[in-house]
Amino acid sequence: LVKRLQQQHGALTGVVHVAGGLDDAPLLATDAERLQAVVHTKLGGAMALDAATAAQPPDLFVLFGSISGRLGVPGQAGYAAAHSALASFATWRRQQRTGRTVLVDWGPWRDGGMLAAAQPVEAPRWLGTRTAQG
Repeated sequence: LVKRLQQQHGALTGVVHVAGGLDDAPLLATDAERLQAVVHTKLGGAMALDAATAAQPPDLFVLFGSISGRLGVPGQAGYAAAHSALASFATWRRQQRTGRTVLVDWGPWRDGGMLAAAQPVEAPRWLGTRTAQG
């Protein structure tokens, strides 16, 4: 895919990774399969993009993550783990690849985000309001 894009459009100078997945559940209800599915979407996608561009690294490699990887969010153990792993991957990539690797850790989005249409749930006041599927 990368070679075909380069042939058709020239040099690939930037990559932006925004994929993500949710499977909200209390920690004790999160099994390996559920955790792997959420982590694979975020971390696996970033690693696949890195591998696909490793021969000719882009000038800019942007990863969109979540502050949940640093702070945690009640009921989102898998989501927080995926974003923590993404932060570690960004650090590794900065050391291993040329070009610039940027990690943008988003905080809660008021009236937006992955679950904008879902019902609000209580979270610590310092974290703001988030939503979760029933």
